Amino acid sequence: MKGAGPQISLVVSHQDQISRLPPEARVLAGSDFCPFAMIQIKTFFLGIQGHPEFTKSYVNDLMTARQQLYGDDVYEKGISSLSQPVDDKRVVSWIVLFLEKALAEKRP
Repeated sequence: MKGAGPQISLVVSHQDQISRLPPEARVLAGSDFCPFAMIQIKTFFLGIQGHPEFTKSYVNDLMTARQQLYGDDVYEKGISSLSQPVDDKRVVSWIVLFLEKALAEKRP
């Protein structure tokens, strides 16, 4: 996780999230809202609850399409959050490094 600092910021859009850790899982990142936001199991599984693949424009359109489902308060808070910086490129680089390392390992 090159360039990891004390916090990361990603766009999130989910109704479900991990509520119990699977055996041997290690928490790499979390928040009050999502305590298991990023987990790793050994060298072969990386789970990320956020969406580094979502652009802010896409999320804006998604939230607008779902505005009635969310309600006005949640919608406005979500739209407002899009003004914050996100670490999508940094997290994508971690995913690529993780996959490269996993593929380089020799498995029986």
